[in-house]
Amino acid sequence: LLEESVTVNPDGDTRRDWGDMSTDSIACPDEVIQIIGADLGSGTADYFGESIFNQDVYLDETFGFSRGYLPYPDDDDLIDAILASNYSIGFVGYSHYLQYSDELYLVPIGSNPVNGYQPGSGIELVTPTPETLEDESYSIARLI
Repeated sequence: LLEESVTVNPDGDTRRDWGDMSTDSIACPDEVIQIIGADLGSGTADYFGESIFNQDVYLDETFGFSRGYLPYPDDDDLIDAILASNYSIGFVGYSHYLQYSDELYLVPIGSNPVNGYQPGSGIELVTPTPETLEDESYSIARLI
């Protein structure tokens, strides 16, 4: 588990690289983050963008291919794309995660919606489970 504060794009280039997240080049190599999700314009893509990315950036028309987002219309194709890359991150419903739980990882997030997780701050990490999705303590759960 990477336990460093994240500075967005500290090297000043326009790429979102895993290496931007840590000085530990083993844990976070200087590889482009492939962001994989639902088709742009779908409720899932909108929620993913608004919840995960800076809303000002997401609402910019450049969000999409030029920002590293790879949209897929089908959840199974989306999961196949995530599994095909060591440098991807994706957003898919919990029920689809359960179908591939032996191959995918759940991402715990900080319980503080503004500050996320900071080691030693008392902020807890929350993993998605049926309980944390139901009580919305996993704050990026999309209830439908």
